[in-house]
Amino acid sequence: MVDLNVINTVLRKFLTTSRMPGYLSKPEYAHLQERNSEIYMSSAFYQSHWSFDKTKSYFANMLDDKRRYFCCSLPY
Repeated sequence: MVDLNVINTVLRKFLTTSRMPGYLSKPEYAHLQERNSEIYMSSAFYQSHWSFDKTKSYFANMLDDKRRYFCCSLPY
């Protein structure tokens, strides 16, 4: 139920720089570098909320084999 403006102006700023722990400077661990990613987790909410539209677009992207999107539904 976080406002989309908070996500865009505050939380996405953390994705601009990759995480650089000290062990990644060693050659044997260089292959462990990870790309930044966004992960959303939500409970059931209104269809008028921005997260519903984002879930629908992620689901559509998940069906494309060339993209790396993932949606998961967990029962109560």
